[in-house]
Amino acid sequence: MKKLHSLSSIVRKLPARVLLGVGFAALLAPASTLQAINGFELSGFGARYAGMGGTSMAIGGSILDLESNPAHLAFVEDHQIEGGGGLIFIDITYEDRFIDSDPALTYQNKIKDEADPVALGYAGYMGPVTDWMGFGIALYPQAGARNDMRDIVRPTPGGDDVNTTLNGLTGGDFNIPGIGALKTVKQDVFVDLVQAELTPGVGFKILDNLSFGLGVDGGVSQLEVRIAAKDPTGSLEIPGTGVRYKSETALALGGKAGLLWKVTDNIKLAY
Repeated sequence: MKKLHSLSSIVRKLPARVLLGVGFAALLAPASTLQAINGFELSGFGARYAGMGGTSMAIGGSILDLESNPAHLAFVEDHQIEGGGGLIFIDITYEDRFIDSDPALTYQNKIKDEADPVALGYAGYMGPVTDWMGFGIALYPQAGARNDMRDIVRPTPGGDDVNTTLNGLTGGDFNIPGIGALKTVKQDVFVDLVQAELTPGVGFKILDNLSFGLGVDGGVSQLEVRIAAKDPTGSLEIPGTGVRYKSETALALGGKAGLLWKVTDNIKLAY
């Protein structure tokens, strides 16, 4: 109760403009937790929209409006062909630690991702059909990521030493001196995901400052995963412990709809 009373006393002493600002910010705050990244989904498309962090639904003027809001197509005045590309640099550091009563099973990792940059590009066309309708089509990456972690320390399956593990997996009679008595191995993990979409769309003027748009999304994606366990030196892959998966090309069909209201020349609302 004392802490609650103290907090309320502080709030009462704040200037009215501060309370008003905090209240306004609370109204605008999303109900869900904010995230620092957008997962595998790209937060923006093209240099301008990516530089704005993806807050481009009401901006307009790019072929990539087909990704965010096709209602902008209704206001296109000229025929345009647009293309671009970029590199995604993923900076990931993996850390973990495991402590066991058996010191031979205790380990700690701090591994930096060694994946190469991912190159992504887009291209498309948009133009007017009539003075109240516009059309466009664009090919663009919707998502993508590559992760390559190497030499992650892991306990052997079952917690046995390397010699026992190899003998159990292969039926052999391994007796490797030194590293054969260790109870940890090293693991490489590689993941490569790419997802692209081809979107034709149209935009219609409902009023001079209000438009509605529709887009049809044809999606294609592929996933590759490789996990390999190696001996403690990292030079020999342990048979029977790895995973190698490469999906078939997956196809999907979807769509989107958008609204755009030009309140003034400088204020636009979109959904």
